[in-house]
Amino acid sequence: MADVLGQIGFANISRARTRFQALCRNEDEVRALADILPNLLYACLEAADAEVALTNLERYVSVVPNRLELFRFLNLFPRGIEILVRLFVGSQYLTELLLRNPRYLEQLTNHRQLADFKSREDFLEVGSQWLTWAAHASERPDELRRFQQWELLRIAACDTFGLLDFKTVILQL
Repeated sequence: MADVLGQIGFANISRARTRFQALCRNEDEVRALADILPNLLYACLEAADAEVALTNLERYVSVVPNRLELFRFLNLFPRGIEILVRLFVGSQYLTELLLRNPRYLEQLTNHRQLADFKSREDFLEVGSQWLTWAAHASERPDELRRFQQWELLRIAACDTFGLLDFKTVILQL
């Protein structure tokens, strides 16, 4: 394993091994991680900075409510691994948004709806829907903030993955 980690670009093999081990808390999680490990290692190999990718993945896994479900999801939707790694390496700001809202990963993997152009009216309609999720009026600013963060993440992800051209990205912002 040390040779593989070194070839991928991990400067500190011991730390990388420790980070991979920290991703799992039990045998079920270890088995599920093993299923996605080839895709994860390949994504790290392709990443500009494998260390940053793994560090942020460890942070992300630690905030996900159910690690086993996450690993199973990534096994079913391997594109999710690429999305995570590219966002983790490409933007610390987007990484922090995803860490605060880990459930957004599932939405990010739905690339057909991800790149849909939204008019002002669409933004207002969807934003209004998000506001209805607030149980109390005092929670509305938080819901509006989550909506804004989701849209920034969605648009930036589309830009990162080439799903929207530059003009469309600017219009969406």
